[in-house]
Amino acid sequence: MQPKMKHLYYPLTVDPGGIITITEQGQLYEILQVVLSCKLFERLETSKPAEQLAAEMDWEEETTVRLLNVLVKAGYLEFFQGGYRNTAVTNTFFLPEHFLYLGHRFDDGLLLNSSRSKLLRCLRKDPDTLISKEPKWDHEQLRQIGVNALTGSIQNTVNSCDLTDARYMLDLGGGHGFYSIALAQKYPELKITLFDLPQVIALAHHFIVRFHMEEQINLLSGNFLQDDIQSGYDTVLCSNILHSDKRDIVLAKVKKALRPGGKIILKCRIADCPNTLSNDLNKLFWQVHGGKELFTQAEWRGFLSAHGFYNSKTVNLEGMFATMIASS
Repeated sequence: MQPKMKHLYYPLTVDPGGIITITEQGQLYEILQVVLSCKLFERLETSKPAEQLAAEMDWEEETTVRLLNVLVKAGYLEFFQGGYRNTAVTNTFFLPEHFLYLGHRFDDGLLLNSSRSKLLRCLRKDPDTLISKEPKWDHEQLRQIGVNALTGSIQNTVNSCDLTDARYMLDLGGGHGFYSIALAQKYPELKITLFDLPQVIALAHHFIVRFHMEEQINLLSGNFLQDDIQSGYDTVLCSNILHSDKRDIVLAKVKKALRPGGKIILKCRIADCPNTLSNDLNKLFWQVHGGKELFTQAEWRGFLSAHGFYNSKTVNLEGMFATMIASS
C-alpha cells in the first residue's frame, strides 16, 4: 500500500535517506571509474597542486579542483603541503603495482551518455560541455525533479518562509507545481499564480487537480523572459530560475510585479555551502551536466540589491541550496 501524501509541506512518512545514500555511492563509483581509467592516482603518490595536475592531464582546471575535493571528502586523497596526494587506502588498493590492487572491481567501460562519460569530457575540455543547454522539460523529467524535491527540499523551503500576511503570490517558473501546492495547503487564504511555459503548465495542472488546489492556484502560461507576468503580488517565488543572462531580466520584472513592500523568495545554488562530501558531489555534477555558475550568498545579495531589493537574508540552507528573502 502506498503512503498517502496529504500535505506537501509535511516531512515524508517514509525516510528516503537510504536511497539517497545509494545514489551518492553510485556517483562515487562512476568517479572512481573515471580516475582509475585515467591513471590519476599514479600521479599523486607525492603531493601536487591542482593546477599542476590539471596541466599534466590536460584537464579543465575548475572541474579538476571539484573532482579532487570530492576524492578528499571520500577519503581517497588528502590535502598536504599545498597539494593533493593519495591516502593509504588509495596507495594500497588503487595502485596497479600493489599486491592488494582492487581497481579491477571497477568496470572501465564508458557509456556514451553516462555521467562518467560526461565527467571525462568535461575534464578534457570538450567544447560541447562549455555550452549551457536549455533542458527539453518533458513531463517525466519535471516529475522526477519535483519528486526529488519532495524528499525534504520543498518542506524545508516552505517552512522557512512566513507568508501569513501574504494574499497574492506568483510562483515564477513554477514547473511541477509542488511549491505552489505546499504553500497553498499551508496558507488557505493565499491565492497563487503559477507562471511557466505552456508545455510545463500541463504537468502542473495534473498535480494541482490531484491535490484539489484548483480554487487557490491559477495557471498562467507564457515565457517569463518575454511576456507580461502581471503585477500586484505580495510575494514572488523564484526557485532555481535565475541563471546567467536571465537574472537581470527576471529580477527587473519581479521588482515591477511586486507591490511596495512585497517580498521576493529566492532559492538558488550557492558556492559557500557547508563543506561536505554530498555538497562536493553536487557541485561537481552540477558542472558536469552543464551548470557553470556558482555564487556565494553575498554575491546573491548583491544581485538583489542592484535591482532595488533590500533587507535580504538567508532563511534556510540545505545542501548546496539557499533560500533567501528580500523586500521590494
